[in-house]
Amino acid sequence: MSVLSRAVQLAFVALGLCLFFSNLVAAQPIAGPSLGVSVKAVEGVCRASKPCELEVTVRNTNTKKPATVLTWNTPLDAYADQLGVFEVRDSKGAVVPLDFIQIRRITPPPASDLVEIKAASSVKVKVALETLSRAELPAGTKYTIAATGWWQAVWDQPKQQVVDTHLQELSGAFSGNFNSNSIQVTKMMMMDGPTTGSLPRSQRSTTNYALYVPGLDDAGPKIL
Repeated sequence: MSVLSRAVQLAFVALGLCLFFSNLVAAQPIAGPSLGVSVKAVEGVCRASKPCELEVTVRNTNTKKPATVLTWNTPLDAYADQLGVFEVRDSKGAVVPLDFIQIRRITPPPASDLVEIKAASSVKVKVALETLSRAELPAGTKYTIAATGWWQAVWDQPKQQVVDTHLQELSGAFSGNFNSNSIQVTKMMMMDGPTTGSLPRSQRSTTNYALYVPGLDDAGPKIL
């Protein structure tokens, strides 16, 4: 094989690689830092019979364009708690295993699974932490909760434009990870009170989870 033929062959190989990687990047774009997630406690105590609640805020930090979000496996998902979007860690930083579910989705997603966030605006949802409430965890141990995961599809366009143009093929979307602030959680035992002294001892203690944001609740967890 002549030097010229070899050079032509290598040129075609290089061109093919360039086209391959350009298509790969186009199919898997990475989102910029336009969405932020924060969590705070709504209910101070988490009981098995009455789960504590988090208020989750998703903010669009882009001051010029809206953001349309596919809610699947995000804090805006109706099944966020059961899917493990809210990660629980112990005092050593290890992830606490909880019982989660898996959902098989049908594509394309319905328009109802898209949420539009106006430029420089936010949406808020409340999430009941039923998975944590049912878990059997050692009393007196502190945990932290944070929303963590992956935006599967985010568009910097209005929702209707996404539905009309991109939803069928999920084209033109950005993706990227999200991580919220952490909220500290402590599992506690309720002490006998004046109204429970006449109850059998087996009914006097109730396991609870007290939630507070470190630095804000200086007095520590509040039992209601």
